[in-house]
Amino acid sequence: MREISLTRIINLVLELRRRINENRERLSRNEMLVRYVLVDPFLRELGWDLENPEQVEPEYSTESGKSDYALKRDKEVVAFIEVKTLNSISDDVIRDKLKYAFDSGVEYTVITDGNTWLVYNAFKKSKLEDRKICEWNIAEEDPGVVAFKALILANTSAFGKLPEIPIAQREVKQLRVDEQEKVVKVKGPLTAKKADYLVLKVLLESGKPMGRKDIVKKIPNLTELTSHDMEKTKSGLKRWETQIRWSVTRLVKKGMLIKIAEKQYIISDEGKQHIKDLEKHVF
Repeated sequence: MREISLTRIINLVLELRRRINENRERLSRNEMLVRYVLVDPFLRELGWDLENPEQVEPEYSTESGKSDYALKRDKEVVAFIEVKTLNSISDDVIRDKLKYAFDSGVEYTVITDGNTWLVYNAFKKSKLEDRKICEWNIAEEDPGVVAFKALILANTSAFGKLPEIPIAQREVKQLRVDEQEKVVKVKGPLTAKKADYLVLKVLLESGKPMGRKDIVKKIPNLTELTSHDMEKTKSGLKRWETQIRWSVTRLVKKGMLIKIAEKQYIISDEGKQHIKDLEKHVF
């Protein structure tokens, strides 16, 4: 199975946004076009092999009804997907498909028009809105936010669960002395490259989304700051903190960091590779 990459999902979201904006009229009257140019590429990037009926079965029928797609793991159906034309999702459709999933013994139902994606728990007995687990909008939301939310539908053992920790592992080497972790500190003064390295290091080792303030708090323990770094700038912040804050902005623009929510960041696949290059200039 192809490795699931947040960076690739983000790039696809940007492409799907372009397709939606350029083809709204046709997408609003052609369901098959929605499936072909919006839904199918999205499912593929989430790890689903659309040519393998053991994973994805289109036009899936049971005694209770039919769904546009059935997603399978270990040969068991884990979710039904109902596709509508652009901007044509209704509460009646959602209720009908939730009942169909419940009657068929399938826990998750996905309703989408290719732009808006709604994920529901069909087994939960409550109001319609309370049964919704997750929702995203490709044309309006931040691509990083969409990509992170969409992992709930990724072809993994965590299917149906919103990820708390991004797909990332600790890769920065640390030395262990007397059974305690000894941090290899970066020597000042803090240059742009050193700041980039430290920001990427903090997020990589964290393994979870972090805000800019939380990143800044971690830096003094990782550096040997000089008197120059400790001088205040016109903004009132110390030079080292200004460097770190600018680094976050710079790394997002370069695609090394992904903004997944308001003021929350994770490291991208490119960032994990870039940190290895930066080590050569930092130490």
